[in-house]
Amino acid sequence: MALVLDALCTVDEVRAFAKLEILPDDDLLIESLINSVTQTFKNYCNVKSFLTSTYTEYYDGMGDKFLYPKNGPISSVTLLADDDDFVWGTDSTFESGEFRIIDAKGVYLLDDLFMNAISNVKITYTAGYDVVPDDLKQIAIIEVIRKYSHRRDFDVIRQTIGDQNTDYVDPGMLIETKQVLSYYCSFSFGV
Repeated sequence: MALVLDALCTVDEVRAFAKLEILPDDDLLIESLINSVTQTFKNYCNVKSFLTSTYTEYYDGMGDKFLYPKNGPISSVTLLADDDDFVWGTDSTFESGEFRIIDAKGVYLLDDLFMNAISNVKITYTAGYDVVPDDLKQIAIIEVIRKYSHRRDFDVIRQTIGDQNTDYVDPGMLIETKQVLSYYCSFSFGV
């Protein structure tokens, strides 16, 4: 197993933060957990990657000035075209001065409207972070350690033998994790 290219942390970062002993033989398990947590976070926020990537997407024009691509934060737009014949040639392409990126979340046409048609808008853009933001990396590390440390007891946090009471952590993500992810999800408008 190897880490996915857009992994949110490394095995060494997990080892450095962990207060528990991670066995050298468990490196493959840690890599698998990092990959799993990375995918879980991407699914939760409905993005393809948190790291910088280029995307080409097609949208229905709604007769307005706004377009909100699926991934963010948007850093640049290399193509924005509106063509109900699906050719997207130079006659249907907007020049860079004809639109603006707004709040790294969307595109705004300055003096025009998108046609009201189906799949007529084509956008190629770059979105994501050059490096994993510290708070995102930290919650990924914490979730990996939590999964590693509870891999045998399925998230038992307290067990009272006399009363036979057992308390469990939410098997999903920690509340703090969801709070941090809510910021990164705000760039995703999904389908």
